[in-house]
Amino acid sequence: MAKDTRRVITWTHIESNPNYRNVIKRYWNKIYSIGIHEFGVRSNGKIYDYNTGQDYFDANGNHTGIRFPAIIEQDMIDYPSIKWFFQFIVFGWSTVKPLLDNNVKNSEGRYPQEQFLYELEKILDIYKISRTGHPLTITGVEMDVEATLSSDPVSQGYDVKYVQFLEKLKNVVLIPRGLKLRINAHAMWGNNVPYYYRFHNYKLFAESTDKNGNATIDEIQIMTYDFAWSGSAPGASTPIWWFKNVAEWCLECFDPKRNPKAKLTMDNVYFGAAGYGNRWGMFDQEEVKRGRNITYHNMLDWQNGYYRHYKYINGVWIYGNQEYLYQAAFQDEESKNEVLYPHVYDMFEPKYAEILTLDNGNKRTATVGTYNRLDYATTYFKQQIPKWDGIIAIANQPTSFSGKAYPVAVDPEVRRYAEERGIDIKDLPDDMRQKWDKNLDPNSVDFQHVVKTVGNEDVVFVGWYTEDRLFVERYVYDGQGNVIDVYCELEDKPDGRIIYDVNIPQGGSYHLVAITSFSWYTQTKLGGYCNGQRFTIGGDNLPEWYPFILKGSHFYDCGKFNFTAGTNRIEIHGELCDQNTPIFGFVICRGFDQNFQGGELKFRTNIKPFLKKDGTPAPIPEKFALAIKMLRRDARPAIIWDDEFRTYEEGTRLETTSYYQRIIKNYKRQGGGTYVEQVGTDQNGQPIYKCFSPPADIGYSVGEWVQEDDGTGRQAAHFNSNSSGQLVLAKQWSVNLSVEARIKIVRGGRVGIRFYAQKQGSAGDGYLFVVDPKRKVRELIYEDANTGESYVVASQPSPTLEEGMTVQLKALLYKGKGRFYVNDVPVFIEGDGNPVDHDGSVATDGTVTLRRTKGACGIYANNAEVYVYHFGIGTLDRWETMEKFSVEIDGIEKEYGRIKRTGYQYDEYGYLIYSGLDETETRDPDQYPFEEDATAVSLDYEVTVVDWDGWEGEKEVTIKLLDAGVWFGELLIGDKEGMSVIWTGDAWSIIEILNMAVNDYGAKGIGLWAMGQEDPRIWEMIPEVVSK
Repeated sequence: MAKDTRRVITWTHIESNPNYRNVIKRYWNKIYSIGIHEFGVRSNGKIYDYNTGQDYFDANGNHTGIRFPAIIEQDMIDYPSIKWFFQFIVFGWSTVKPLLDNNVKNSEGRYPQEQFLYELEKILDIYKISRTGHPLTITGVEMDVEATLSSDPVSQGYDVKYVQFLEKLKNVVLIPRGLKLRINAHAMWGNNVPYYYRFHNYKLFAESTDKNGNATIDEIQIMTYDFAWSGSAPGASTPIWWFKNVAEWCLECFDPKRNPKAKLTMDNVYFGAAGYGNRWGMFDQEEVKRGRNITYHNMLDWQNGYYRHYKYINGVWIYGNQEYLYQAAFQDEESKNEVLYPHVYDMFEPKYAEILTLDNGNKRTATVGTYNRLDYATTYFKQQIPKWDGIIAIANQPTSFSGKAYPVAVDPEVRRYAEERGIDIKDLPDDMRQKWDKNLDPNSVDFQHVVKTVGNEDVVFVGWYTEDRLFVERYVYDGQGNVIDVYCELEDKPDGRIIYDVNIPQGGSYHLVAITSFSWYTQTKLGGYCNGQRFTIGGDNLPEWYPFILKGSHFYDCGKFNFTAGTNRIEIHGELCDQNTPIFGFVICRGFDQNFQGGELKFRTNIKPFLKKDGTPAPIPEKFALAIKMLRRDARPAIIWDDEFRTYEEGTRLETTSYYQRIIKNYKRQGGGTYVEQVGTDQNGQPIYKCFSPPADIGYSVGEWVQEDDGTGRQAAHFNSNSSGQLVLAKQWSVNLSVEARIKIVRGGRVGIRFYAQKQGSAGDGYLFVVDPKRKVRELIYEDANTGESYVVASQPSPTLEEGMTVQLKALLYKGKGRFYVNDVPVFIEGDGNPVDHDGSVATDGTVTLRRTKGACGIYANNAEVYVYHFGIGTLDRWETMEKFSVEIDGIEKEYGRIKRTGYQYDEYGYLIYSGLDETETRDPDQYPFEEDATAVSLDYEVTVVDWDGWEGEKEVTIKLLDAGVWFGELLIGDKEGMSVIWTGDAWSIIEILNMAVNDYGAKGIGLWAMGQEDPRIWEMIPEVVSK
């Protein structure tokens, strides 16, 4: 039988706790190693006692007499088979950075690293003998260097500095003493992922060698715990999906089969496992902000009804007026954690929601999905959920039509006739083109019209549009019938007319609401008359951030008009319209609110009483707390273009679409103007002329950009060429912009964003914000097709950029200034190890002065293969908040989540009226209940507590996602006196991590933080290290 080599290491932390004492006494032979968690390190390198804060040595290097607890020394004597490590704790970037910079001498005249090594040598000598005179043996030193670089996004090179420090520690102190080096590392699941832990570089850890050519680091413990922690939303400390992501990255770095340079290998890697759990109070807004660590034993006591809830107010524990109740836990299927909901009467997840649907069920106002194994409900884009007051009449199809007016849905027989003969429908005579599809059954397979929910009724609307009159050629002949001149004039067909005769029961002033669709920025205008009163739908004053372009059919309030009792006429006039812009019909009503918002979720509760310990029903609480778990987001620039390259047919050449118009030189549109050109001769040798629009270069796109599968089942825009190419929208923007793209660089070459292109017909005009993995650099480049100028505005090294990576590029462009980001990290900012070369136009904060303020935008690649997953444009002149939601019960609605912004207003689409680079400057410094809203919305789920009167039985609870981008995660209904959520690992979840670590990933074992808190059954499940 193969030897069971699964190993568990742990740490002192609660070494005097009875549970810790019991474990070490009964199971010492199963504990592989214990880290003595007792030494802190200051930024100047001095070592102190971690429990008391007292320095080990005074300014003269004399021992102050402090030692770690005697009980630990006795354990070292009693259990010598355990490998004991001295753990040195360096926490926080303000401490870690000076230690790694190592460039400022302290008051003792030493640099921080020299001070640390000096005092470490003395500590190792002190602990050769215990207080009682017994020899003490340690196996090595453990470095626990933890920090987040969130406050320092630009500094680079600290991963190298950290490894150099470890090499110095190993070579100078540990090798001469025959000691090993173990480190603790943040959980990473990719190169610099997450970015704020980037000074922990697994590949550098793996490849570093000491002076003897061996691995610098003998063992490493990856801290795969605290994914959910007391300050986060409830959840598992070690979700399995997250553990696997981290473990896969470890294989990339520590498995010699994948990384032949690795010296530190997987058989000396431990993965972290939490022996503790957390309890989050859900009954009070202050309680939800801070969870509490609990042990497995605490969780058992909650199950057995030994606890009730409390608040800690002014140093006093105030217990809630509630029963001690038995509670049942269940096992989370994914993490194997035990989950308990004390004093919660009902709970709902997104999958239980009844989602509001519109338009005959074709439009679900919210979507339910799964992210990181958690269900959520959200709305990605807001929609109209209209509120109608007094619907008077509905005009859903024209009474008559004439001239150049045509149906959106042509009669099926006409379509079939054209298809059989290979004729474009627009080339058919008008008497055929104007036959419309009479199928008005929205549930039929071949239904072609539009259904809109008006009030509580789904109504079918028949769409019509107009076309411009064309210019046609007119010939002038001499007496012999020869063509001697030609000119152009408008065709004889009259402009289109679409007429609606509407019966109004009672005269009055009513709203006229149109149903239309704007499919591009050149198709956003309809004009006509209502009883002789002129109206315009859309038009030249429509802002570029109008939210309904390319969003299908929508309602448009034309304003109030006077109607008489009886027949009233509404007319659409083609000469007042952008051609090909459809009108589907009208609604006449007393009042209209477009109610532009996210989705609605309904939950049906059924509250029943708990049973007391004696079996009788406990009273329903007088007050309930509704705990609503929501994920809000920082406001985003209002979206004006959003393309994920998955809505075209696979294989579509994107540069051939009208959106991303390819470059065409001297383009002319037949019938579009009075420019005359000979196109041939007839059989008699007479010239044939046609009328065209004046010749002009159009388009910006070049190269082949194809929507296709990236090999993983995901659609993207694919470009693969040794030449340059760009996919640029055929529109010049004049508003202040946010431009972003998410691009996978298979190989490259410069790859990035093109913006402010102004010269149509040229692929070398405007700015380029690019990254180049071959040269490991990011650059801002200016090109002017008119003057031939081309130069690098700014350049900065990007040492971690590699082929195969997916990068997110973003440019914020405001009034001639630009700020630039890679993976949400600002660039072109000087930092430690991060220089910037520029032409003098870059400020110290990375802001670049630009030579242009408008133009077209798109994607760029040169000598590269890329997959583009997303290309988006927003405007900095309006910001879309993603924060608000409401709760409605019994017709009473309460709004939550709104960030306080004194003095700022919202427009008719709910957009924040603010123009600038940083929306957070609109926020008040004092926020409640989430104080961090003043600078940044949490990236985690937050819990909002709503007080409501208690009830028994059934009620309907509606959650409205007032903003897009807000995620609903969970609804709890419980006792206002106290309710909570508990997640804790047990023996089964810990053994699951241990078995996966060793069996699936070849690791040595797990690091159990920390002994004495865990389910003691785990020790019965693991093998002996030595025999008793």
